[in-house]
Amino acid sequence: MSTVKEIAKQTGYSISTVSIVLRGQGDARSISKKTQVKIIKAAKDMGYTPNISARRLRKSEEKHTVVVYWPTDYRAGLVFRFLQGIYGYIERVSSKYEVIIYPYAPNTLKNFATAMNLSSYSAAVVCAASNEDLEYLSNSRFVTPIVLYNRHLENYPCVMMDSYAMGQNAAEIMLDAGVDRSVVVSSEQGYVFSQKRVEGFTDAYTAKGGRCRSIPANPRDPESVCTALRSIDYSLADRIGVFCTTDHLVPGVYKYFQDAKHSIKDRVELVTIGTQDNEIFSTLFSDIHTINIPIEEMGRCCIELIDRSINCGGVEPKVYTVNYRAVK
Repeated sequence: MSTVKEIAKQTGYSISTVSIVLRGQGDARSISKKTQVKIIKAAKDMGYTPNISARRLRKSEEKHTVVVYWPTDYRAGLVFRFLQGIYGYIERVSSKYEVIIYPYAPNTLKNFATAMNLSSYSAAVVCAASNEDLEYLSNSRFVTPIVLYNRHLENYPCVMMDSYAMGQNAAEIMLDAGVDRSVVVSSEQGYVFSQKRVEGFTDAYTAKGGRCRSIPANPRDPESVCTALRSIDYSLADRIGVFCTTDHLVPGVYKYFQDAKHSIKDRVELVTIGTQDNEIFSTLFSDIHTINIPIEEMGRCCIELIDRSINCGGVEPKVYTVNYRAVK
């Protein structure tokens, strides 16, 4: 394990400059980005562990402390399933980990996941980051190992599903039901995973002669879903297919067809990709085919990558794909 003094010797900078950068105070002390990047890269290459983290580890009997940044929006309730996967892995391998949940509002990650704050932890998992949060991470350099959940960035290990294949799967379900005219309702936020689901559905559906149109909507606003669906002409087919790229769009679909006095069961084939497996949701929306997201397995994969990063010298910054078809 290297020291600040050794990093200073390796990089040619003073001990005080190296110390300032590794404490996350480089910008405040007007140290150039080039210098900061060089010092942080050297620290990573030399296996540097921040002093704050080391002191914390000694106090907790060599436990590694992992912080999980989880958004405080409509996905907040899913954190419990994510933790089930994490703790299942920890129990199975008998690793000593302390997991801390750090709630944050979307677009505010830069206020909390600073180099200084992260130096208090052994590693971090950043979950479901917004586009603005991803831009912050892309432009930052951290000594602390970070894994991204359900998002993709170069230079970070990312745990994701094959969203393109999930879209293809949805198209297969729609075609097997005999529906050759569909609308795809997707998140208007433009996330890569949502775009891939749309592409997978469209490619597989049109390849078999199906016709579809994609419309964006806000998963947090059922009325925006209704507005999007009103732009579609439903008079040309006896049955219509609706594919929602996330099940948070489903209530808006139900509201639209209820307002239009159409029965979902008689008129619409509804397919979605989802996480809402609780009894209330499944009772209200019983006539839906849901492709389930394996949140627990994704949590397990995240902590496994953290474990390998801490104990095996790091992991390759690439996409690690979880098999969604394993979930029933």
